[in-house]
Amino acid sequence: MTSDAFAVQAGLASQLRFRTQPRDTVAGAAIAPPIEVEILDASGNLLVGVTNAVSLVVSTDPGGGALSGTTTVSAVAGVATFDDVWVDEAATGYTLIASSGTLTSATSNPFDITPGATSKFTILDPTDGTVDNPILVTVQAQDAFGNVVTNEIRGVTLLISGSATGEGRVNILGGAGTLLISDQVAETVTLTLVDTEVTGFDVSSTQDVVFAEGMVSKFAILNPVDGVVNETVPVTVQAQDQFGNLVPDENRDVTLAASGSATGVGLVDIVNGVGTRTITDAVPETVTLTLQDTQGTGLDVSSTQDVIFTTGATVRYVILDPTDGTVDGPILVTVQAQDQFGNTSTGEFRGVTLLTTGSANGGGRVDIVGGLGTALISDPVAETVTLSLADTELTGADVSSTQDVV
Repeated sequence: MTSDAFAVQAGLASQLRFRTQPRDTVAGAAIAPPIEVEILDASGNLLVGVTNAVSLVVSTDPGGGALSGTTTVSAVAGVATFDDVWVDEAATGYTLIASSGTLTSATSNPFDITPGATSKFTILDPTDGTVDNPILVTVQAQDAFGNVVTNEIRGVTLLISGSATGEGRVNILGGAGTLLISDQVAETVTLTLVDTEVTGFDVSSTQDVVFAEGMVSKFAILNPVDGVVNETVPVTVQAQDQFGNLVPDENRDVTLAASGSATGVGLVDIVNGVGTRTITDAVPETVTLTLQDTQGTGLDVSSTQDVIFTTGATVRYVILDPTDGTVDGPILVTVQAQDQFGNTSTGEFRGVTLLTTGSANGGGRVDIVGGLGTALISDPVAETVTLSLADTELTGADVSSTQDVV
């Protein structure tokens, strides 16, 4: 015997279930076919009359990607349809989780996001280094979202600013290529790209990489400015790497030595890679500066420099003591332009007037050339003649010098 017909009604909304699972998709493209999520009662029956809002978020996120698009939609006849959601980062094994208030959530099957077409070449941020070693630069072929396009094999050209070497074509294989660059100068180098193979890709990527100074290897005397006798000349000594870059963390000292009559040499106090001493010399001469490793640093101290001390300004004219003679021949009288220390002022060309006493003749203007001038005097009378000077050219120099000649 058969019973009368009866109806079984669905229960209350209790859980969610993916009807259409997310499929493998290219980064940035809407996942297709659209993802569908059902609203079910506790027995798994579809509740066609509910319109609850359902949200999707990334659950397992192997690539650090974000789910974009309309991620919350209202169910229609118990089914929420997501037709424009997408993920930006390429990776394998993403999952999504669907939720709706207090209903039991649902987790999708794993799916993959693959890179899109190549749209740009990108220089990855290189690790800074020193002048002692090359630095590795990596360039990637990427899609619009920065994913590596592993099937890209077209190359691009790397350019480098400053003194760095190693630029040129980067061979792209499996979506990436590398070059080693070097620099002997401690500096910040800017890396740029040029689309020499006319791929049409964006090559606006740039990076800066710092080449710091290398290990300290030597002390070096910087070329000093020449000076004047008895005035101080500063001498700078640097701690440098093998290429001559200043090493600012070096604080060990070195000793400065000098040839000739120069004074002021000794231990150079090196602070932050630099130290100075001031030297002087009362004698016009070329002084050779050298270094001595008196502190036992083991660094190269072969650096040398020459510094020239020239005579000072003319302060006086001096008659040099002439050799006595006879009335039979003239006597040579020499007048010298001197600085305050008695050095010949070799740059002096202004004249002075020589005066003679008695019957001597031959006095008059003495032409000074290179700090020296001469005159020939004669005397028909056997006598002692006093020589003196007159500043007829108004040089302002001392002309009090006198000499006697017999």
